[in-house]
Amino acid sequence: MEISLDQAKTYCAFVEYKGYQGAAQALNKSHSAVVYAINCLEEQCGFALLDRSGYRSRLTANGQRVYEKCARLLAAAGELESLCRDLNDDWETTVKIVYDGVLPTDPFLQILKLFDDQKSPSRIQIFSDFLDGVERTFEKVEGQLMVSVTPPQNAAYASFALSPAKSVLVAHKDHPISRHKTPWRMDELMDFHFLTVRGADHNLQLGTREFEESTAFRLSDFSLKKEAIMKKMGFGWLPERMITRELKARELRLVKWERSSIQHLHPHVYHRKDAPLGRAGQMVLHELLKV
Repeated sequence: MEISLDQAKTYCAFVEYKGYQGAAQALNKSHSAVVYAINCLEEQCGFALLDRSGYRSRLTANGQRVYEKCARLLAAAGELESLCRDLNDDWETTVKIVYDGVLPTDPFLQILKLFDDQKSPSRIQIFSDFLDGVERTFEKVEGQLMVSVTPPQNAAYASFALSPAKSVLVAHKDHPISRHKTPWRMDELMDFHFLTVRGADHNLQLGTREFEESTAFRLSDFSLKKEAIMKKMGFGWLPERMITRELKARELRLVKWERSSIQHLHPHVYHRKDAPLGRAGQMVLHELLKV
C-alpha cells in the first residue's frame, strides 16, 4: 500500500472543510477529483473511511484514525520542505562546538536554548575537553568552532578574543598547605599531591609543570578535581568562577608560594579559515562574542 501526499492532502481537506465541495474549493480541484482521490484511498486502506448511510458522509472510527495519521504526514512533509529551503539558504546541517571545560558552561547552554527557541534548521553539538585536548577533539569531531584558553598548534584558524577568566591555585583550609604562615618553596610543595585534569597545564604557563611531572594525580574533570580538593586530598588550579562561594567562606585558600597563585586566562574562539561559517556558525560566533 502506498498512500500519496496528494491523497492525504485531499482527505484532510475533506475532513477540515466538511465535505467534497469545501475540499474542492480549498484545493482548487473539481468535485469529481476529490471523490476519486478519497475512493482510491479507501481501496488502498481496505476499509471504509466514510459512513455514507446518512444525509452527510461522516468519518468512521477507522476513518478518524487515518485522518490523524494523514495530518501528521502532511505536517512532517511541511517540515521537510521548510528544512530543505533553510539548508539551501546557507544554514549548516550541524555545527559542532568544542570548548575548554575550565570556562563557564552557561554561554553554551544559552546557545542551545537560542537555537531551540528560534526553531533553527541547524543542529548544535557541544563537546568539552581540557587544554591541549580541546584542539585534538576539535580535529577528531571535525568541529566548526573551538573555544580554547591555549593557542592551537594549527595556524590555519581565524581567532577572536573572548572575555578573560581566572584560575586560582587553592587548597582546603584544613590542608597542611593552608596552615603554613610563610610562602612555600617549590621543592617543599613537592611533598603534597598536586591535582590536575587531563591535558597539559604547562601550556598555560601556570608555573606548576614540575608538579605535573612528579606529584600529579590526574582527574577527569574540574568537578571531580574540586571535590578532591574539598576532601583535602591535595591542591591544584580551579576556575575562580567555580569556587566563588568557597573562597568567600574561606573553605578554600589560595596557596601561598614563591610564585603567583592567580593566573589570568585569555580564551579565544577559533574557526577554520578555509571553511567559512554558514548562518548557524555565524550566529554562534555572534553569541559567544557578546559574553
